[in-house]
Amino acid sequence: MSPMTPARAHLLITLGIAALMALLGGLLGALIDSWDTGLVAGTVAAAFSVVGSFLTRKHSITGYDSARNAAMEHGYSAGVAQYVLLTAATYEAAVFPQTPDGVASRERDARRASAYAIAAREDVPEPVRQAAAEALAALDAGNRTRTSKAMQELSGSVYAHATDQVRPGR
Repeated sequence: MSPMTPARAHLLITLGIAALMALLGGLLGALIDSWDTGLVAGTVAAAFSVVGSFLTRKHSITGYDSARNAAMEHGYSAGVAQYVLLTAATYEAAVFPQTPDGVASRERDARRASAYAIAAREDVPEPVRQAAAEALAALDAGNRTRTSKAMQELSGSVYAHATDQVRPGR
């Protein structure tokens, strides 16, 4: 099945409304006079609903596109912020392993490089980038208390970014 495009969504909604209007018009016409009147009334109601829908097509599709684009931008931005948190957490696990000699120095260096590379991306939201910089500095220092606090701050800024964005339709 092809993806739902604005034009396709509008067409499906138009067909649904036309079918409902044909049914309602047909039933109302049949109740008032006869089935022949119902057929005419249903056809006319469906035709007017299709004409009205296509007269508002451009406006409907524009609104759908802007809401979809806002949702996509927010989703991408929130995803990048969460990825920063994930790479910082994997670096934290390498700096403070659960078992003695649990992480080789090469793996720790690779996780550090990955965390810094992701946190330095231009599309990372600024509050998340600042919190990540503090967390990575604390991890580099090897200070568990400072790291714990910095990771909580990073997690909070990622959550704040995900919940404070403008939602589609606002």
